[in-house]
Amino acid sequence: MSLAPWEAFLTEHFPGYLLPDAYRRALPEEVAARFLARIGAGPRHLFLLRAASVMAAEAAVIRDLALTQLPDLAQRLLRRWEVERRARVGELRGHLDAPATLHRRMTGRLNEIVTRARRPLRCPPEDVLLVAVAARLLSILRELRAAGVLGRTGWGADLAPCEEALDRALQSPALAGAAGTPVAPVHEQAARAAPHAAYALASAVHRALRRGLDDPDPELVGRALAEGALFPLADHTRFELAVLLRLLQALEGRPRWTMRRTLVVSRRRDVAELQAEGGGRVRIYYDQACLDPGPYDAGLRHYLGQRGRLRPDITVVASAPGRAPRATVIEAKLSEDPGYLAAGYREAIVYAAEYGAALTGWPKAILVTSASVVAPPRRADEVIAVGWDGWVPELVVDGLLEGMVGS
Repeated sequence: MSLAPWEAFLTEHFPGYLLPDAYRRALPEEVAARFLARIGAGPRHLFLLRAASVMAAEAAVIRDLALTQLPDLAQRLLRRWEVERRARVGELRGHLDAPATLHRRMTGRLNEIVTRARRPLRCPPEDVLLVAVAARLLSILRELRAAGVLGRTGWGADLAPCEEALDRALQSPALAGAAGTPVAPVHEQAARAAPHAAYALASAVHRALRRGLDDPDPELVGRALAEGALFPLADHTRFELAVLLRLLQALEGRPRWTMRRTLVVSRRRDVAELQAEGGGRVRIYYDQACLDPGPYDAGLRHYLGQRGRLRPDITVVASAPGRAPRATVIEAKLSEDPGYLAAGYREAIVYAAEYGAALTGWPKAILVTSASVVAPPRRADEVIAVGWDGWVPELVVDGLLEGMVGS
């Protein structure tokens, strides 16, 4: 099934905008590291980004491995023993092997005593890969948790119980002998041929980690980011990102404007900032209540004792030397339902009323829909609607940047 136009656009452009936009999907790893260092995020953020992408894309497989198959295998391995026979002179250690001891006496070895003792099997090669994968997953989960990447919902919440399960499995005596051994092709082959499902899952995760985290090929980096960091998001969230990224493209494409940074990191509220030659500046916020509240917030607090805030999907704040900042709010709706879209337009009007003090330019509020809109924007309307197929109109870009570039 072919992707919707907005989804195809997002798949093509998301990694390039999350990291240096000039490279789009073909992002060399060393360039990404330099970019992150230049904006103060640190090269380690590239690992976190790639790791989160891989873990998100493989969350279902990792859960099955950590929570179901690995505990089952560990129990089975505890029952896997081999019998070792030893012959000693005048000494009994373990269980007497009477037939073997009698045979030695009959052949003239009168002082030898043969014993049998049970011990775990020597570590098979498939266990080496299994333990290496489990240890790496545990390390990645701990790093993502320490960095605040694992959320309380979505794939982060799904993987939260895996950390303890992996740690418990690695402490099992049955797997202790395989720890620390480097993985070689012989271990991968053995895991693929092993009968228990844990080995097949570990092999799949091993390949995904190697492809997503170890291979510096730009196409693989881009694919890992697109398939991992992007696709697990809800449909409506992906549409919001598509609206955001196309807006950034339209603004950055204007002469005399430069994109200063485009990265979402902790404690940084705006996702992008553009600067003009004459000192104008445009900041774009995603899913933030960054404007002073209005009558809705005041009424909730006074009459209902609540502290809710209206939070637009996108807020654009433009400023220039000698001018007061002005804002525009954008609401994105992924729907073909006329009633739902009408409600979205009403929501945009409510935003215009709530944040009216800051919305001093044109347009004040915009509804962007995945459906087509029957008529183009009118400058006389403070609140407008635009379909994805027409986003972003030149008239809107002109309004957002009006007066921001000096003559």
